[in-house]
Amino acid sequence: MDILKNLNDKQILAVQNTEGYVRVIAGAGSGKTKLLVSRYAYLVKEYGIDAANILCVTFTNKAAGEMKKRISNLIGPEYSTSLICTYHGFGTRLIREDPEKLFLSKGFQIIDTYQQKTILEEIFQNYELKLDYANFQSILKKIAAKKQDLSYVAKMCIADKNQILPQITTQDDKIIEDYLQRQKAIYSIRLDLSLYTVHIAHEYCCRSA
Repeated sequence: MDILKNLNDKQILAVQNTEGYVRVIAGAGSGKTKLLVSRYAYLVKEYGIDAANILCVTFTNKAAGEMKKRISNLIGPEYSTSLICTYHGFGTRLIREDPEKLFLSKGFQIIDTYQQKTILEEIFQNYELKLDYANFQSILKKIAAKKQDLSYVAKMCIADKNQILPQITTQDDKIIEDYLQRQKAIYSIRLDLSLYTVHIAHEYCCRSA
């Protein structure tokens, strides 16, 4: 079988194991991508799974493009490879299918660093503070730390006005709360998009399964 060509015994075992999850731990250049491509092809060609139902995620567009190319070469271009994408690409696709579930408009935006700075500059001005480079980097780190409490996502997805941080005790807390409220008001998310993806999957996909 061409799908299993040039694979060692352990790789073949991982490719053909179709029950439960398979975890492969291997170093750089050891053939992980080849294994994934072969497993994908095996599930489609030998196990009869619709390629449109197989999600395959990676970190970069370049890696996703390479996987699409190699899989198409193995199983043929007639099969869909639309769900071979980056983590953020999949998250964006999932959320855009039904953004209202997250209290987002269909035209929601993923804000970049420049837009973050613009929002924070307005907030700092309201508190009669100066936003220099050091302050900007510092407050971004504190925002990221606050977002480690994933409960903030659920609060961002409530249509009514509500406090997002569990408690506000310092001026930095006030700034972060204002920032999150602004982010909510303009229907935007940052690169914590993956957290929104987990939230929508947990709240709607897992519960309905």
